[in-house]
Amino acid sequence: MSVAATGPMAEGVRVPREGLVMRLGVTLLVAWLLLTIALPLWALLSKSFQNADGAFVGLANYLRYFSTPALFGSVFNSIAVALASTAIVIPLAFGYAYALTRSRMPFKGLLYAVARRSRGWRPAWPPAHPRASRSSPTRRARAQPARSPARGCPRRT
Repeated sequence: MSVAATGPMAEGVRVPREGLVMRLGVTLLVAWLLLTIALPLWALLSKSFQNADGAFVGLANYLRYFSTPALFGSVFNSIAVALASTAIVIPLAFGYAYALTRSRMPFKGLLYAVARRSRGWRPAWPPAHPRASRSSPTRRARAQPARSPARGCPRRT
């Protein structure tokens, strides 16, 4: 029993240009991540299995590290700092987000602006071009279809 292939490739339909651009973008992103993150991490990890002369020693470096009491204690110190910072930051962030979305506190607009500004900093100079603004009235008018006054539905042209 055979099953016929289905989908756009089986029917001879070409992949649209946007799909090709998207695939190229994802491929370039994955290649960039491999080049900038995975390869340096691999280089560091591979050096941890070598001695000072570059000869492979296996786990001997790790055994020596964990047999030293002061260095072994640094692992627990790092975990304690990570847990403490997480225990402090998560309730503060939740309270901040809750206050911005569910309350009527004074200066809410200022705190919301601080939260929005901290996500991505843009230099003040050079100023953005007026046509590049996403909230310009002409762009908003073009993006919304004309509405029928009777029902609020888009008009058919």
